[in-house]
Amino acid sequence: MVKELWTLLSFLWLGAVLYLSFYQPSDSPQPPFFLHQDKVGHFIAYGVLFFLFTQSFRYHFQWLNFLSGALVISLLLGILIEVLQGTLTSYRVSDWKDAVANASGVLTVYYGYLKTNKNA
Repeated sequence: MVKELWTLLSFLWLGAVLYLSFYQPSDSPQPPFFLHQDKVGHFIAYGVLFFLFTQSFRYHFQWLNFLSGALVISLLLGILIEVLQGTLTSYRVSDWKDAVANASGVLTVYYGYLKTNKNA
């Protein structure tokens, strides 16, 4: 039951990340609440994605170090989605700073995971 819950949450969060990455924003965007708000959103979204992947992978991939697998997949997704935004859409652009924010969120949670789970 726990295994299925983490997997479901991982897929739901990944779906939300993909939707937010590729939906077409309105013609009259709202001003951000604070400077670099979008980068904070990227940081949080990919940090949570990595965390959910680690929880799900721990049950599904015993043959693979689940932490390394979640790390690689999360980092690659963060880069790939940024590249695809600029190539598959006319209303989005690829931004290397977004990819850095994505990777920063993943690596921060990874580091926190290593610090709190000595047996990882």
